Amino acid sequence: MGTPRLDLGTLKVNGVYPRLERHVWTVRKGARWLDIAHDGRRYRYTSTGNHRSAELVRDGVRVAIGRGRHHADTGSTRAGKAEGPVDSTDLAIALVLDVVNTELLTLGGTLLSAPRRFLFETGAE
Repeated sequence: MGTPRLDLGTLKVNGVYPRLERHVWTVRKGARWLDIAHDGRRYRYTSTGNHRSAELVRDGVRVAIGRGRHHADTGSTRAGKAEGPVDSTDLAIALVLDVVNTELLTLGGTLLSAPRRFLFETGAE
């Protein structure tokens, strides 16, 4: 089955499908993101650099997840940081998106996905 992909997926939070708006088809740095509207909240999920680092932001809240320390027994880990009045919904969305293939939020991913989008027309926005 493979890893869930940002361009092919839906998200379900507390039994509700939030509105997802993808801003991914540009090459300008910092101009690619995923907007999520759920339960009166507006989130923005963006890539923040190398090693699949990303952050989920809403008014007064920021959840950042990136590469953690390497452990000989378990291999690489993920590390996170939460700022502001974070609740379980914020953490759940950030953690789910951390395991989704979000290459579309990076320049390299956008450039590599363009031919696939042209050939297979995934319906992504």
